[in-house]
Amino acid sequence: MNSKYILSGAIGGIFFAVPYLALNFGIIPSLVVGAAAFGASALATKESELDKLGKKNLGVYKKLLEENIGYLESLKHLTKMVDDEAIKKDVVEITKTSEKIINRLEKTPEKISQATNFLNYYLPITLKIMKKYEEIENEKLTSKEVKDFKTRIINLLTNIKSAFNMQLNNLYSTDMVDIDAEMKVFESVLKSDGLLGETIRKDGEKDEH
Repeated sequence: MNSKYILSGAIGGIFFAVPYLALNFGIIPSLVVGAAAFGASALATKESELDKLGKKNLGVYKKLLEENIGYLESLKHLTKMVDDEAIKKDVVEITKTSEKIINRLEKTPEKISQATNFLNYYLPITLKIMKKYEEIENEKLTSKEVKDFKTRIINLLTNIKSAFNMQLNNLYSTDMVDIDAEMKVFESVLKSDGLLGETIRKDGEKDEH
């Protein structure tokens, strides 16, 4: 489990135990207090991380994102001038994934540290390579060297698509771990409240447990 949730869980447990065991509160009020403490602690930790990774470097991050938005727009424009349909299709997919990555980073600047290579190198060098390809393609050259170069471009684009998709997945992986932890805590509270005594099947019928 994410370390911030271990800490938040411990805090929530303390705030549950004290009212329930020491002050003789009922289990429901104690659970409410504990859950509120857990939520407040997790939110405070998240804000602290954002301040450490995002807010203090917001100017640098904003400039880096703006540069890459420019690279992306240039790549989109360049794609329209590519004649080879297979290559054009690959680059379109790459631009779409890149746009999702940049949008994600704009919404969660604290994740920019996970994508510095993408911002500083991957997208800029992709644009540079495609500029050179479009230049050569525009000359209508047919030598063996040109054909070999085109083959290498096709192979490279396949790898770029895979790498960019993985980068996008990585930006969401920590979120999935975090929400999974929250789901488990939520389920525990629901079970403690006696609200998970039955599950609903896909066909709409209820199963008793």
